[in-house]
Amino acid sequence: MAKNTAVDPLLGTLLGHRYEVVALIARGGMASVYRAYDRQLDRVVAIKVPRREFAADQRFADQFRREARAAARLGHPNVVTVYDSGDDRDLPYIVMEHVTGRTLRDVLDEKGRLSPTATAELLAGVAAALDHAHSSGVVHLDVKPENVLLTADTVKVADFGLVRAARARPEYELAGTAQYIAPEVLRGGVVDGRADIYALGVVAYECLTGRPPFDGPDRDEVARRHLDERIPPPSRVVADLPAALDYAVLVATDPDVERRYRRASDFTAAIGARRQRWTEEAVRVTTVVPPAGEPAAVGAQPAPGSAAAATVASEQPTRGLQAWAASPSPASFVPGWETTPPPLRPTTGRHPKSGGIGLKLGAVAFVLALVASGLYAWEYLVPRGTTTPDLIGATVPEARQKLADKGLRMVEGPRVADRRIAEGRVVEQSIPPGRTARRRAVIQVRLSSGLPFVAVPALAGQDEDEAGDELTRLRLKVTVTRTNDERVAEGKVIRTSPAALTRLREGQTVTVVVSAGKPKVQVPDVAGQPLEQARKALTDDGFKVVDRAEPNDQVPAGAVIGTDPPTGTEVERGSQVTLVVSQGTNQVTVPNVEGMGRDQAIAIIAQAGLRPVIDVEDLFKDQVKKQEPDPGTLVPRGSPVRLKLD
Repeated sequence: MAKNTAVDPLLGTLLGHRYEVVALIARGGMASVYRAYDRQLDRVVAIKVPRREFAADQRFADQFRREARAAARLGHPNVVTVYDSGDDRDLPYIVMEHVTGRTLRDVLDEKGRLSPTATAELLAGVAAALDHAHSSGVVHLDVKPENVLLTADTVKVADFGLVRAARARPEYELAGTAQYIAPEVLRGGVVDGRADIYALGVVAYECLTGRPPFDGPDRDEVARRHLDERIPPPSRVVADLPAALDYAVLVATDPDVERRYRRASDFTAAIGARRQRWTEEAVRVTTVVPPAGEPAAVGAQPAPGSAAAATVASEQPTRGLQAWAASPSPASFVPGWETTPPPLRPTTGRHPKSGGIGLKLGAVAFVLALVASGLYAWEYLVPRGTTTPDLIGATVPEARQKLADKGLRMVEGPRVADRRIAEGRVVEQSIPPGRTARRRAVIQVRLSSGLPFVAVPALAGQDEDEAGDELTRLRLKVTVTRTNDERVAEGKVIRTSPAALTRLREGQTVTVVVSAGKPKVQVPDVAGQPLEQARKALTDDGFKVVDRAEPNDQVPAGAVIGTDPPTGTEVERGSQVTLVVSQGTNQVTVPNVEGMGRDQAIAIIAQAGLRPVIDVEDLFKDQVKKQEPDPGTLVPRGSPVRLKLD
């Protein structure tokens, strides 16, 4: 069999006389991503190249270039940065930052599903990226776990604009991923950022439940369900999810775009993420405090050099050095610098040296402003290194103090279960101990929530040993109690306490209730009762009854002599009990067989319940000469009768 030696033709090539294609990272439905080396800037980059059948379409190629330029305008920490774009041999390409990490899809494949807290925190970064893109007029249209990249310290969204380019193709049918696509996208026409919010709601549903709401091998059927059905509440799959999550997902995925959240961050805030304020918004709502004696004004000050700043400047009276010196000193606006120059006395014609004094005081004020600015820059702008302390195992006050001693700040991240660190103490820190960090840097710590939670497994019907091993494997303690049970066989588990699926912390105790078999009952005393009466009494107590007859001199015939097992014995309900019934007296009269033939005498004695005995020397003789015991003697049934023959 011939060996397939086909090699990707792009590997080893140089795109744009600059980017050396090194390796294939991933291949998707519309494009492939390669790791490349930027020879000009000496760095590793990622290059996205559309598939040949897409790139050959002129309308797609033109739209691909436009979307690349639009994506390059996005500058946000949660967006994969686009460095460059171009064409080489009629093949358009986009050059992006190379992100080291894994995708949200990898995490879901590993974990199954995420907690509400983890979902909110991860998707907050996605929402921030989408809000920034939407404010710039860019719509993603393919929000899905595969396009969410998770690095060690942030979340990044990739592939802005690729689907919009695919929609430009004349034979466009369904670009994007059917499991996350909004109904208005399927219908065609103009769409906006709310289509991304719909997809983000579907991604949140999958994070919370471990599966998308609509799935299957038939993309058209999945798309039809997005058109005809509502996204169900996540609590239908995971019962203990709060109603607020259901409501947020339903609003985000409402078929009516007018009823959805206006911003992606509104949705992530509704599911529990901390609201992130944009820099522009923070500036817009900042209150500016004017110097004393002037009325306060709400709003941002005009930027230096702007038209508004120029207008403000033109409205100020110019009175030379005195006007400048009487204005607030620049030092009064420097945080932590409280020294302001003394007020200058007005210049009059009677003090010829006052102008010189004003110049000197102005110079002093200027020097003080320079000193204050320098101190501010030294404290806040010049990066100075420090070593991060070891916070593992520390309490919150201890960790905060250790960081403060090093000139660092602390924020708390989501808690994490840990078997080694006590609840409420530090488990992880964002910068490991002993590393160099800039002073005033923020270190995120994660506190222990205590031992992990586990669900009590369903053990009913298992052997006692198997159940114990399963609980021990889950790091739960085990106690065993036994009780009788009509239906569960002895040695099998009846139930557990707490019940199956109850969430416990590791190390907590589970009581396993094991069957000791059916309930034990005592065999009643029925001796002396008629057979049928005794039979009914045992049957009413749940026993199976059989009987056996025996002769008895003391118990009348037909009456019960006793039981087997004996009276008072404890046996399982439903066991078999034998009734021993009297045949009457055991004494019989020895019949007279003297003078009779041998065979006739043997038959009569046996019929009487006795046992005929003949000596060996008389075996061939024919007539009974004498018998022992004598005829008419009372003997126990079965006794021997010796016959003498001649």
